[in-house]
Amino acid sequence: MGIMGFDNIKMLEYIVPRLTMVSTNVEKVAAVAVGELIAQITGAEAVPKKIVLPHRILDMETL
Repeated sequence: MGIMGFDNIKMLEYIVPRLTMVSTNVEKVAAVAVGELIAQITGAEAVPKKIVLPHRILDMETL
């Protein structure tokens, strides 16, 4: 059993044990989300889809 965080928050660099994280590009996530929202607002049909963005697992001390 372990603990894993999301988004590689800078503040957690000072916590012991160091938390294993999923690191993403927050700006890219926001840009894709806003693009999807604008498309729906302007009338595009909301079609369920899977969007996978680049990410990394930062293996530290909690897994």
